Amino acid sequence: MSIARSEWAGDVLVVGAGPAGLAVAAELAGQGLSVLLADENQRPGGQIGRQRFLRSSQAGPDAAGHHDPMLHPGITYRPGTVCHGFRDGQQAFLTTPAGPMITRTRAVVLATGAAERVIPVPGWTLPGVMTVGAAQAFLKGSGLFPYRRVVVAGTGPLLLAAASQLVSAGVQVVRVVEAACPGLSRWRDAARLVAGAPLLAQGAGHLLSLARAGVFPRTGVGVQEIVGEDQVRGARLRRLRRDWSFADAPPELVECDAVLLSHGFSSVTDLASQLGADIEWDQQRQSWRPVRDQGLRTTAANVWAVGDCAGVGGAQLAELEGRLAGLLIAADLTGRPVRERRVRVLRRRIARLEVFRRGMDMLFAPGTGISGWHDGSTQVCRCQESTRADIDRALDDGVEDLHGLKLWTRAGMGPCQGRVCGPVLTAILASRGCDVSQLAPPRARFPVRPLSVAAVCDAAESCPPSTRKGMP
Repeated sequence: MSIARSEWAGDVLVVGAGPAGLAVAAELAGQGLSVLLADENQRPGGQIGRQRFLRSSQAGPDAAGHHDPMLHPGITYRPGTVCHGFRDGQQAFLTTPAGPMITRTRAVVLATGAAERVIPVPGWTLPGVMTVGAAQAFLKGSGLFPYRRVVVAGTGPLLLAAASQLVSAGVQVVRVVEAACPGLSRWRDAARLVAGAPLLAQGAGHLLSLARAGVFPRTGVGVQEIVGEDQVRGARLRRLRRDWSFADAPPELVECDAVLLSHGFSSVTDLASQLGADIEWDQQRQSWRPVRDQGLRTTAANVWAVGDCAGVGGAQLAELEGRLAGLLIAADLTGRPVRERRVRVLRRRIARLEVFRRGMDMLFAPGTGISGWHDGSTQVCRCQESTRADIDRALDDGVEDLHGLKLWTRAGMGPCQGRVCGPVLTAILASRGCDVSQLAPPRARFPVRPLSVAAVCDAAESCPPSTRKGMP
């Protein structure tokens, strides 16, 4: 692979090489456009594509079927590359393994995916607590896992997939607990799940694998506390009511050396917001997302958002959105007519998967009781060590929004800029009666990922004066 130059100019910058980013890059390059495809990971495919040490059937549907970005001469692929933000919309600042890079493009496609959401509980900062997605990445990337007795807890189908993979790797999964326990009304609404029959079949396969190992997931159960001093020693599990508040029942102490948590996903909107795109609250997915038109274009000039970063929907939906966006962007940049028949087919397939996704969202929608899972001493923002007591004091003193909480408590002001604590802060505001849809959305500042002063200096020295002017 050639050494990355300090400046790259072309047609389109695609940030993220997951299913959506790979699909849009392949479509654009296939129509003669030059594409820079940048991704923080060392391998393309995103989280779903991390199947190096797993069979493709274990890694997930279509895990091995993504486009190889190295196969098309129109795609410049840069793995291990971080996008720190933009200036004037189309000028991006990247750091690559070979050094900093400034890009100038006609269009930007954001395909940055989603971040795993975790509800803080007492003890969640202990060594041995991981997100379920992090455990999956560890297992897929190395074929090994550092813990032997594991509790998997949270909500959503990812729990079953990860638990099944852990069992196959020889890890003892002592409990799988799902917080949701849908009533009859939700199951009636979720009849739309038949639109995703293949995905349901895959979930049934995970359940069968767990049953063979003697693991039988329980629903309506949450983690009340993770116990241990310098390491996880166990987890207190407790029954939940329909609203996800803890029921009047004694907790069960389960001994383990690791607890894996996942409570769904939130769209990663930091680059979209830093670009100035409008961000809205997605009530269905309980997440912020960029506003898009029918062509998947954001309100920022010449910026598109595809896949989970614009509404969490899974790998298949993300890939279809990438193909659709590629067709529409290519027509916009080249002036050639849109291939209407392909567009209609893609929109139909996207609509069908959206029906399935709405059914899943209904089944696993979090209840308002989650705001009571953390006590006053529980850290809500780990970057700034802001506790639940700090948040409550600010709200009692009259703070009414996310920006006010950041100013009063510093929650969301750390290196991650609220990617971890933001969903929790939003849930706490909602529990206080706040209409989240009316809140000012979170806004990221440059750099959206930590950036060293040395990298900025290197870029300033190596870039021509025309590029250096006004550089962040």
